[in-house]
Amino acid sequence: MTMKLMAQTVSVVLVAMCLSAPASWAAKELKVVVPNTIVNGLGDYAFQGADAAVKTWVKGTHLEGSPEAASQVNNLKQLEAAYGKFQSYHIVQVHELTPLTEIVYLAIHYERGPVFGRFLAFRIKGGWLLPDFTFHAKPEAVFPPELLTD
Repeated sequence: MTMKLMAQTVSVVLVAMCLSAPASWAAKELKVVVPNTIVNGLGDYAFQGADAAVKTWVKGTHLEGSPEAASQVNNLKQLEAAYGKFQSYHIVQVHELTPLTEIVYLAIHYERGPVFGRFLAFRIKGGWLLPDFTFHAKPEAVFPPELLTD
């Protein structure tokens, strides 16, 4: 095989790989659905504050009315005191553990910096429950190491 023919073959293979990769990435992204309970709580957070958000997130779980739920409200209020008002959020990754269980990683953008969050979501008939969630100013406190590297 001549050098020219080998270079052309490598070029064709690389182009084929590049053309097929975005399609597979898009297909993967289409399968990802952020549980509506998370999105609804973030909307409540933006317009009604931490109390409303946590109330939405804990509804139907063992956390409803618990000291842990009150602690989550206080944590969000402390983060607001340090970073300012909620501005927006960005879903970093949705990881399906089982057909009924997902972990959702996100960044919440405040006026003066980001806060990072993790939700454990459990699918039930007609929706999602959030039996566990946490927020922290340091991404390494809530994200797995593979999300923090290139």
